[in-house]
Amino acid sequence: MRLYLSSKKSSNFDLKITIAGPYQRDLKLNYVTKNERIVVIPTGGWIEELRLFPYARMNSTTLKASFDGVKDYAKLFVDKYGQEHFDRYFNGCNEVVLFEQVEDEPRYDSQILGAVFDRTIDKYLAETNSNWVQKYMREQTARVLDRYARDDNSILDLGCGPDSETLRIQRRVDVTEIDVSEIALKRSREIHEKDGNNIRWILQKNNSEFHGVYDIVFSSYGYLNIESLPAIARILDDDLKVGGFFIGSFMNRYGMLDLLLSLFQNRGKYIRERVAGWLTVNDSRYNTISFPRTPDFFDKLKGMRNQYKRGVCSILPPYTYKRLIGLAERLRFVRFLDELVGGFPLIWAVSDYVIFVYKKTGPVTFE
Repeated sequence: MRLYLSSKKSSNFDLKITIAGPYQRDLKLNYVTKNERIVVIPTGGWIEELRLFPYARMNSTTLKASFDGVKDYAKLFVDKYGQEHFDRYFNGCNEVVLFEQVEDEPRYDSQILGAVFDRTIDKYLAETNSNWVQKYMREQTARVLDRYARDDNSILDLGCGPDSETLRIQRRVDVTEIDVSEIALKRSREIHEKDGNNIRWILQKNNSEFHGVYDIVFSSYGYLNIESLPAIARILDDDLKVGGFFIGSFMNRYGMLDLLLSLFQNRGKYIRERVAGWLTVNDSRYNTISFPRTPDFFDKLKGMRNQYKRGVCSILPPYTYKRLIGLAERLRFVRFLDELVGGFPLIWAVSDYVIFVYKKTGPVTFE
């Protein structure tokens, strides 16, 4: 099967590279060189991934991509691979990718992440709304949030996504919804604009857009997967009231049930990535970038006192294991057991998700 490649057999490929950044896609390609640049004619969807984040790696070398018309390079490919090969695989292609070696380390900002999420939000929303266990996980987080929130509280929702728990709780609160994805905010507005709460939707470019003083800072999954502890500490220090709560959930790096089920499915790459704390767009269960955290992720935050922790999906299958999910949905006592055992420390530490509540006691620092 040909998948985004420019020749039939892998033995014919001259170049092996990995697209860097959110996708980490391995490619085998034919190429020519011109003016010390590697020239590739793209024949697959990975060209759009390079447009979002124009970096790749070849062994230990970092390459930066630029784009040009195919006209000035066609003869080089014909001379190297022959006219028949060119006509068969590159007919209709009007663009080449030029890879040039660079020294700078590739980094992606919130604008690039937003563009990545824009491409996957609708699929993410469909999957989370159709999967019983995923709805269960969100329901559990919303219940904890509702327990600590009070009417007229102001809530800052970091990485709100298209359908946040903050807009489902049974309280009349003021909510500021933040996300790097413009499409996620658009979907959230479509779903919740008629709700009774006072809601603001803000596209995150930097932290100044949502600077304020809040009773609760909430983040379920999204923001905690793309930001570091120092960045989180600055927001909690600047924008959360003393006595206020930091509430949310994060993907546990050591979610044992998912790791075991993935082992049976022979998903070795997924297991390695999850344990290492980095899931690419291609391998994440949610089709988004994910940074699974360790159970003690917040231990280096000072000025925050732990109030509550529990696990979700300790014995329930967390993702797309359809037969197991169907069985769990019919056997309601399994859900009851999952809720019961999720509060035990040794169990929540290996649950798929960890729900947390921290109370601010003073200036927040990262140590």
